[in-house]
Amino acid sequence: MVQVAAAAGVAKGTLYLYFKTKEELFLALLEYDLDGWFDALDSALGYGAGRLQAAALSDVLVTSLVERPALRRLLALLGPVIEQNVEYDRALRFRWRLAARVTATGALLERRTVFLRPGDGVRLLQQLHALTAGLQQLAEPAPVMRRILEAPGMEVLRVDFERELRGAVRALLTGLERTN
Repeated sequence: MVQVAAAAGVAKGTLYLYFKTKEELFLALLEYDLDGWFDALDSALGYGAGRLQAAALSDVLVTSLVERPALRRLLALLGPVIEQNVEYDRALRFRWRLAARVTATGALLERRTVFLRPGDGVRLLQQLHALTAGLQQLAEPAPVMRRILEAPGMEVLRVDFERELRGAVRALLTGLERTN
């Protein structure tokens, strides 16, 4: 909070007038970044005519997340850190807002594909969140772990976020395309 206050040119106490905890500040940043991501994704999905195949949809989804490293980091912290020290009412407002965005974008995903059935768009976004959060943690570990992963023999544990997310999302969508 001291660093944020200094960067904003305000006293630390002023920040606490707006955010009760640093986690509440992170939640506000996440909300802002999520709105930007949903807006961009909705725009990309709404652009053009015709239905998207799995490969094209995979590219849209992965590219939208690769371009947003701050969003990926905040998504990885949401459950284990951010929501641990946020008051109920604030967390509830966040979740209601998120539910509305996920529902709207999920429906748009279903309209732009032939292979997503009703409800699959929301499930796809939930799975994308899980993949993003998990791979983000593996791709950007703590400093001590980064040092360890540089050691010979540790190559197998190094994770390239974009490559792994691209492969996982493509496999998920291809599977949905084949089974639905």
